[in-house]
Amino acid sequence: MRALAVGLAMLTSGAAFAADDFPIVDVEANCGRIQSRLLVADCIKREQMYYDLSRWAWETLPDEARAKIRFWENPRSTTNAMSHSFYHLLWAYVQREQMLEEQRRMREGPPPRFRY
Repeated sequence: MRALAVGLAMLTSGAAFAADDFPIVDVEANCGRIQSRLLVADCIKREQMYYDLSRWAWETLPDEARAKIRFWENPRSTTNAMSHSFYHLLWAYVQREQMLEEQRRMREGPPPRFRY
C-alpha cells in the first residue's frame, strides 16, 4: 500500500493542474514517443478512458487525497507527467483512495443493515 503511494508520489515532473487541481498532461505528445503508430493509437484510447474515469471520480476524493497529488513533483522521477501511462496510474491511485475512504467510513459509522 505504501509502495503505491510512494510510486505515485514520484509520478509527475511538470504536470499542470486545472482550476480544480486535476492534473493535466499532454497525452498526445507522451503517447507520440512510442515508435509504433498502432501502439500510439492504443495508448491515446487507453489514456482517454483512464482520464475520463479519473476525472469523473475526482470530486469524490477527500481534499487530503487530492492534496497528495499536488506534491507529486519530483525531478528525479523516471515515471512522470511525460509517461504514456500517466492517467492509468492516476486511476489506480483514485481507486485506492476511494477504497481507503470507504474503509474509514465503515470504521467510523454504524455497521450496514442487511436488506431483504
